[in-house]
Amino acid sequence: MNLAITQAPSSGILGGPFKKEFVLTKDGIDYRISVEQMAARKIEITSDNACDVKSILGIYYRLVSLMMLFDGEFYPIIEAMDGEIDITHSMQKRELASYHSADFMCGTGNTLINPLEVLSAELVNAWEILEAELDMVHKMFLYCVSSVKMPVDMKCAFLTETYIGLAELVASRNTDFVLPHVGQKESKLKKYLGAVIEYYGKEIFRVEHKIGIDVFCGVLKESRNRIAHIKAKQGKLFLNGAESVLYLCKLSTFYRVILLNMLEIPSASYESDLKKRIDTLNQWNGVLDNFIKRLQDSAKIKAST
Repeated sequence: MNLAITQAPSSGILGGPFKKEFVLTKDGIDYRISVEQMAARKIEITSDNACDVKSILGIYYRLVSLMMLFDGEFYPIIEAMDGEIDITHSMQKRELASYHSADFMCGTGNTLINPLEVLSAELVNAWEILEAELDMVHKMFLYCVSSVKMPVDMKCAFLTETYIGLAELVASRNTDFVLPHVGQKESKLKKYLGAVIEYYGKEIFRVEHKIGIDVFCGVLKESRNRIAHIKAKQGKLFLNGAESVLYLCKLSTFYRVILLNMLEIPSASYESDLKKRIDTLNQWNGVLDNFIKRLQDSAKIKAST
């Protein structure tokens, strides 16, 4: 069986030429995998053994979900072939909405590493285990950064919520990371999010760190509460529309960095591109500056009452 799928960005082209080939063994069956990139990206999965369509498609979607962590987006399918049979329309139609990236996720500036530099059978196997452990956490992440029609404040609230499960997974895999104690009247989300930022995200949230991670996480918590618990404003500070887009971008980048760390991808291989990404986001339309000012003004009002 031979499955060949070509993807390309909605606008622009991919760099190249790059090529990576390896053999992935699953359930006693060898799959030859070839990924070529030059303007577009062609993923070819071939097996001489008898295998069902479900198995080979499962490998394809595992590959593209892994590469999305590096690329920052899913590229649309422009051609799909099952041997000599054109199945492009069928593949496009069957794709889940979560595999269609939102506009704010698209563009070369969101790429952390060219996945062809690190792709291997060992990495694919490690991702299969990690993806299974993430379970609904990763599914929610994908929908929050997809083109699914949903208000950005709702997407940001649900993406923020994923950090409870993510923090618990980090603690189960990394003995150096200890989950903070959560008191009876304390917010688990606020405490867990603050802990993972302190451990992994000081560079990503370096500006927010200056005003206090506890204060920053408190705003994200209130934004989540307002959506998830359908609460009124109640005089509390929460993200506006532009700030929700900014933190969808920053929190999704942070999420990817944590997963790359758990996949043991050296941070040195992406820290330069990560810094450029964060610098760009921090300067986007003055949104971060205005947000920081809102926090500072709120703190002054509280101090004077």
